[in-house]
Amino acid sequence: MITQSVIATTLIGIVITGLIPIIGGIALMAMGKIKASSFWAGVLAYIIAILVTGIAAVILGLAAPDMVMEGSAAYGIISSLINGVVFALAMGVCVKSCMKTRTFNAALSCGLGFAVSYAVTLAISFVSVYITFGNINSGAFDVQYAQFVKMGVFDKETVNMLKAAYTEMTVITIVQQILIGVFFAAAMAAAAVFIMRFVCTGKAFLGICAAMGTFVLYGIGSAIPNVFAAIIVTAAIGIAALIFAVRMKEQVTPPEKAAVIDPFLNSVENAKNEE
Repeated sequence: MITQSVIATTLIGIVITGLIPIIGGIALMAMGKIKASSFWAGVLAYIIAILVTGIAAVILGLAAPDMVMEGSAAYGIISSLINGVVFALAMGVCVKSCMKTRTFNAALSCGLGFAVSYAVTLAISFVSVYITFGNINSGAFDVQYAQFVKMGVFDKETVNMLKAAYTEMTVITIVQQILIGVFFAAAMAAAAVFIMRFVCTGKAFLGICAAMGTFVLYGIGSAIPNVFAAIIVTAAIGIAALIFAVRMKEQVTPPEKAAVIDPFLNSVENAKNEE
């Protein structure tokens, strides 16, 4: 049986990662605090990135099924590397090639679009968990998977492992997922500013590398087995990234365009000087 405290914490996770980001994003756009076109560009970039990482996860699962099933540290590191590279490249292409506005607000808006999209996918996973909790407590889970066992889709051992993954969840583990998700969203918003900062100086590759490094470090930190250590490390990375991004505000300025010299006006000016 799943305790009511665990179920209630899951509902809180849905609110924090789903309702609040959606309502907040809409409110900020309505008030003109963020640039709507940049925000939706970030959403599109995230959708593309999540599709690519999903395909990569399937390929990794086929190539090393044992490593995936065991959830080893190596799998966590490889997944973090793949996700970090894909997320950074998707955001880099969005900021450099798809956004004409080179401002701090535009970069932050893109990052928020990316972050809100990530938060919503996390909320969807919480909804799935909440529904499964209800099925386990009502007995529907056992009935459904008993039929799958009869059909040969699953064996009893796999079903027992799947059920244990839910029944062993605690308030602390769910809170960990919520906090890590929130701090990762903050790191995503900051990463877009990092990229824009270097795009403005003509060094977009360095910005993408900075974003990539942030994502990879965060992914590795979130994979730490100890719950409290994982929360502390990811909080430090997410908050530090956001602080650095805010401090870059004055540095995110488009390069000055060289003045266009009109040959006719220049010749007239030279003639006046000769007289």
